[in-house]
Amino acid sequence: MCLDLSWFSEKDSRKSKWDKDGLSLDEAEGALSTYYSTIYPVAFEMVEYISKNWSINRLALLKSESRNIFFLVYDQKETPSMGGSTCDIQDVTI
Repeated sequence: MCLDLSWFSEKDSRKSKWDKDGLSLDEAEGALSTYYSTIYPVAFEMVEYISKNWSINRLALLKSESRNIFFLVYDQKETPSMGGSTCDIQDVTI
């Protein structure tokens, strides 16, 4: 499965929806679970949103596997010199 171009162009509308209606734990966990698939940009987008909008207490409510994915992606984003990749949804590189 691949993401079509419309998914990328709808980033702002998804963010607006989450800002207005909130983001459920289930939706966040579902998006994070895509990290190991061909649609991994969904997980990158979710990490970006969570890191800017959730408290550590909210993040702690995620299931362990989802938290592990979050920190794996977040750490790659924050420390690319340590062998990780950059994690900018606008320019995803692995």
